[in-house]
Amino acid sequence: MSRSKRRRRSRGKSAAQRLPRLPALLHRKLYKTGQTRGADDDEIYQNRVLRQSTVLIPYNCWDLCALPPDGSENYENGFITLISPSDYFETENIEEVLAAKGLSIGRNALVFYETREQWNLHNPAELNWTVARRRRPPLAGRYVARVPATTAADGRKILRGFETRKPKGAGIRVYEYASTETIAKCRDQLEALFWFCKDADDVIIANGMADDAAKARKTAVLKNCEASGLLNKDQLQRARAINRAGNTICPLCLEEGMDACGC
Repeated sequence: MSRSKRRRRSRGKSAAQRLPRLPALLHRKLYKTGQTRGADDDEIYQNRVLRQSTVLIPYNCWDLCALPPDGSENYENGFITLISPSDYFETENIEEVLAAKGLSIGRNALVFYETREQWNLHNPAELNWTVARRRRPPLAGRYVARVPATTAADGRKILRGFETRKPKGAGIRVYEYASTETIAKCRDQLEALFWFCKDADDVIIANGMADDAAKARKTAVLKNCEASGLLNKDQLQRARAINRAGNTICPLCLEEGMDACGC
């Protein structure tokens, strides 16, 4: 990231911090839009972390997901490509194939064990492989494993890599990713839609925000969204987010107001 871009982002963040604070419940709801969904400890994914975290890319999706969906050059906190044992061990000259894609096991790619058959057929202990411990290159290992338990005598589940520390997990699902800029814009647009609710002012004041503070924040957020091109009224109407009057509506029943929607 260029120095000028960092300064612009820092200035924007400082300006947002100077705005009057929203009531806790609304602030929390907006903040959560920048987080990923939950993931169990037995999964390889991180649980409830920010959407700009390290991305896990399945090897069979590499060509589609090598670059972030917003058109930027890189994932902010890097990526790890997960390749199955069958793809790794059954592909001729696999290291050369990976290198042609800019991938390397232990640097930005790992062999990912998901079944007992994979584990038994290509046991990493017999290969003298170490388990990965880092999310950024070098990954300090060649593999990770999330093998479910079975009813067999030796069928205990096998969890290797990123399973004991917090936050657990190697990274986030690739389709959960969003850049810091995208997260900020989404939060601003969602807050704008809140302010478009016809009873927003009454609701927010009833929940503890002073009238002058509410007006100042509303004005600043809507102005910022207009400047960023986030309030295209025609698009919002077509998406059934607002009606012709410019009020936020339920996209299902089309009712205005927070108490009117029965959905």
